[in-house]
Amino acid sequence: MRTRTDKSEPMARDTTRTSRDETAWLTQLELLASLPYSATALIPAVVAAVREGIDADFGAFGWVEGEHLRPVAFWSERMTEAVFRVFTSHLDVFFDEFPLRIQLDSDGEAIRAFQDIPDYESHWHLTEILAPLGTRWATGVPVRDQRGQCTGFLYLYRRAEAGRFTEGEQATLRRARDRLAGLCAVPDATRSAPLCLSATATLQFDAQGTMLARGARAIELLYLCQDVRLGVLDWARQDIQALPEAPRALVRGLL
Repeated sequence: MRTRTDKSEPMARDTTRTSRDETAWLTQLELLASLPYSATALIPAVVAAVREGIDADFGAFGWVEGEHLRPVAFWSERMTEAVFRVFTSHLDVFFDEFPLRIQLDSDGEAIRAFQDIPDYESHWHLTEILAPLGTRWATGVPVRDQRGQCTGFLYLYRRAEAGRFTEGEQATLRRARDRLAGLCAVPDATRSAPLCLSATATLQFDAQGTMLARGARAIELLYLCQDVRLGVLDWARQDIQALPEAPRALVRGLL
């Protein structure tokens, strides 16, 4: 079992920011969250911007609805199809082991605390989810709208050698979270009408339809063009099934 006072733990990198730097960063987050787009469209940029102020390798966001915190969608900056299949295979116990209500009531503290339980080093969440994605430590906070209703949970993850997320970093993350209340002011366009996007991105396929390469912009576009809800991760596939229907048919024809 690892504890927060374990001297053998690697020390977290010093990410101290000046007051002026942090003010500018928080203002940027508030501006991003206030843009006239749905949270589904804004989250990729928002998560990346949050990582600008905290040492994290990647972030994720899970949407919830209603007072019972019903999970409805999940976005992650780093994912593989194999990890996703493991994640979905554990969905029947996932929310029992990581209750959203406890995450909310503890203002995210339960996420860090869970990593101190006995035998966590052999727990499936670490060995089958985090470790294959190159990470060890996690933290997060609930995000509320302007009426105080929880709309989702923002998570950050980082490699083992960077050390656990500190109390100071958790406080910084909460200050960042407080600037994101405007995220859900615009209805989610992906659930009510098709998105109209005009952008280009480069993807590379082999003759069998396997995706060999894609850039960050391509990942974001695939995500926005697919139906995003819990249990659906077609946009992250490493083949032509990641493409929306029209370009998928075009690529299949070329193959």
